[in-house]
Amino acid sequence: MEDCIFEIMEIVLILLYTVLLLFVSSKINIEHKSVFPKFSFQALLLLKFGVGVFIYLLYTKYYTTRADADIFKYFDDSVLIFDYLKSNPSGVWDVFINSKIPTELGPKMISWFTGWGVHLVDSNQTMIKLHLLIHPFSFGNYHIHSLLFCFLSFLGSVALYNAVVKYLNIHPWLAVLSFLLPSVLLWSSAPLKETLVVMLLSFSIAQIIKFLFENNKKHLVYALLFLIPLFFVKPYFVIGIAPFLPLLLFRKISISKKYFVAITLFIVAALTINFLPNGQTIIDGIIQKQHDFLNHAEAENAGSLIYLPRLEATYWGFLKVVPVALYNLLFKPFIWDSLNPMFLIAALENMLLIALIVIAFIYRKNSLTSEQKELVWLLFFYSLIIYTLIGLTTPVVGAFVRYKAPILPLILTACFIILDFEKIKKYVPFKKYL
Repeated sequence: MEDCIFEIMEIVLILLYTVLLLFVSSKINIEHKSVFPKFSFQALLLLKFGVGVFIYLLYTKYYTTRADADIFKYFDDSVLIFDYLKSNPSGVWDVFINSKIPTELGPKMISWFTGWGVHLVDSNQTMIKLHLLIHPFSFGNYHIHSLLFCFLSFLGSVALYNAVVKYLNIHPWLAVLSFLLPSVLLWSSAPLKETLVVMLLSFSIAQIIKFLFENNKKHLVYALLFLIPLFFVKPYFVIGIAPFLPLLLFRKISISKKYFVAITLFIVAALTINFLPNGQTIIDGIIQKQHDFLNHAEAENAGSLIYLPRLEATYWGFLKVVPVALYNLLFKPFIWDSLNPMFLIAALENMLLIALIVIAFIYRKNSLTSEQKELVWLLFFYSLIIYTLIGLTTPVVGAFVRYKAPILPLILTACFIILDFEKIKKYVPFKKYL
């Protein structure tokens, strides 16, 4: 009887949080909201909540090894620590500030101690600490954590949507597609690092767009403020954009020249500066991370392991793998690679994005404003760097489909900036609908 009452209370709590978050979302300022049917954005948020439930069911009914499920491992570790802190509140400082946990909890923890890979910061511990902050409000209910993570990524997507519609004059119906990209919808609707990346990166890019069009340096400062926590979640998303942020201040210099200089300096720094904690260069760290990932995937007999040559500690040994890495991320998985519905969706998404890139290049605008050019260059090179870093270090299709999800809205935005819809209207039969 008590268990039944407890379950009913949990369901009521989930419904209350769902209603609360939907109500809050209705108060958010949204550009050209009147273009859409009423409650469209609440429906988008509710869709994310539903996808979050789907992911939960996927990792409880299909992938049944809970310790290997990323959606649970940070949460489960946080439950152990939170239960300890309830009876030992003096340990809060050690956990949050010193990142130390009691010795007796060590053997029970899944993700607090990083087992393999190169890390600038311990992003696993960042995720666990965030879960700990949510616990007093969630009463240990996983689904509340999932709802709050969904809402955070939704806020980021709305911020990017608003900036794109207001400053780039992209049609609202096109801008809202960034919410509906399958990979983004799937992997930003659960308590995962990608969910936070979508939120923080979207807010940062939105502020960069505002800076370019308003020329107010406060927006660049805001962008940096969002990048700081992003560094503690996934550092390479910040490292990839860092070379380009100072360029935004030099508006009168040729875009091609300053980006050439920035890319050159970035490559030199990656090859020569001992940036990592263990005295390695970025290139050394990438090589080690790839080897660790390959060894781990082979040891676990990962089902979606693909061909990725092992990086060698030479310039040529590194460069010759880059085309393979980019090819994997751009084109894989293929439709015929697997009957897995998740892979099929990812394959179709790849085909649509590649088709959009080709169409945007063929039917590109004859001229862009200086702000549009700057943004396109930034998004192109940033996306290229992130794709390269993921492709070089990730030999598992299921992993890199998830890792690259936060960058897809940026690729979509860049395509819509350069795409000339007036040209398309001359050649397509449904031009009256454009």
